[in-house]
Amino acid sequence: MPGVGWPAVRRRCPAQRVGASAGEGTAIVTGRGQPDIADIDGLGPYCRDGDLVILGVRDHDEQLDEVRGLGITVHTTPEIAAAITDTLVAALRG
Repeated sequence: MPGVGWPAVRRRCPAQRVGASAGEGTAIVTGRGQPDIADIDGLGPYCRDGDLVILGVRDHDEQLDEVRGLGITVHTTPEIAAAITDTLVAALRG
């Protein structure tokens, strides 16, 4: 089952231990986050890259190419808006 998360696929903080995970959900579930959170009881990664779907990312996000290069499906906000518009126009045309 696909998951939804933010595009941060690697730890942004150079410190060995931060003790927080805000904004690093994708890094954590894919095993790239702080090890004591991303690999609890040796069970990480919790999600395979190919099973992850990230929705609503800005089209100019600095990690967009990197995330897509990992095989993670990403749909930017403009892509979603265009798909919704196309669907509505097609429905109205019958």
